[in-house]
Amino acid sequence: MPDHDRTRVDGAAELTRKVEARQVARVEAMHVVERWNRALAAGRGALWSPTIRAAVIADQSLLSLLHRAADVPAFTVSFGG
Repeated sequence: MPDHDRTRVDGAAELTRKVEARQVARVEAMHVVERWNRALAAGRGALWSPTIRAAVIADQSLLSLLHRAADVPAFTVSFGG
């Protein structure tokens, strides 16, 4: 096999691995964000919160931060989703 064909095959394999890794990361991040949302919907607070990176990877379009004393949105950040 010519060298340029081998490079193409190696590049395709690397791209496939990266895409698969992103898909796994997205599924994991979705589980984290969904768990958090279920806890909030059930009226329970949690001792943890997802990171902004988890929200971005999970492709969540908005992150709302609440003002604890007033229990109203302090501000909302859009991630372009």
